[in-house]
Amino acid sequence: MPRLSVAPTRSNLLKTKESLQLAKEGHELLDQKREVLLMELMQLIHQLQELENQVKQKSAEAFATLESALLSMGEESLQWAALSVLKEKNINLLHRSVMGVPVINIQLQKDALSGLQ
Repeated sequence: MPRLSVAPTRSNLLKTKESLQLAKEGHELLDQKREVLLMELMQLIHQLQELENQVKQKSAEAFATLESALLSMGEESLQWAALSVLKEKNINLLHRSVMGVPVINIQLQKDALSGLQ
């Protein structure tokens, strides 16, 4: 660390002490902010793991249903049935701030008929 070249006066000592105290308080504040952001990140990771498990489960169910439909209806009938379905999904982006860091939550509105997300 480079040495400061300041005159050895009482006022410079007081200014340096005040600057050091401010730096310590800033460091503590940044440390607290880091902890809050880490907790938020861990919460998001937990939510993502739950969603990943749900996606795996729903995908397995969908594949089994598709396989059953393919066996009972045949490929061509199934393709025509798939073409007749028109769906639109609505996505909401929710913006919020955690300790001054912008965080975006993405929400997919549930379809009243299907119950899927």
